[in-house]
Amino acid sequence: MKAIVETSQADDEVELQKATFFKKAVTQRRTYYYISVTVEFSEEERAVLTKHKLWETEVWSSALEPDAQLAALDRDLAKLGIAVPPNVSSTTIQRLAQGIVWNRFDTSVEALNFSTDVKTKYLPALKRLIDRVQGAIGSSETLEF
Repeated sequence: MKAIVETSQADDEVELQKATFFKKAVTQRRTYYYISVTVEFSEEERAVLTKHKLWETEVWSSALEPDAQLAALDRDLAKLGIAVPPNVSSTTIQRLAQGIVWNRFDTSVEALNFSTDVKTKYLPALKRLIDRVQGAIGSSETLEF
């Protein structure tokens, strides 16, 4: 298993509010920090993931930034008694293999903390899972109590 963890930053214009007097949107330039993760699996690891149907296993989940329109919709649905799932993005093994995983942060510290968690917690746990499942195939163990 080989993992690529990339960090980057970008300045984006963010719409802050609609000014009713001028009927014009107010924008501000803001720097965001991004962490993208891609995992390359060996053929043997891919075979284990396929055989044991582990591709949709969640590696981590992240809270999504709330969107004003979605929040209003959630409130309307709640008034009608309709449960709304949490605003969470799930990262699966499949998404990591496809290289479509990225997280956006408001500060460089948040990005650094997440990057550290990916490298020291999430990816090692994923490797242990694959090794554990792979080692359990065709093995026997005698336990004495």
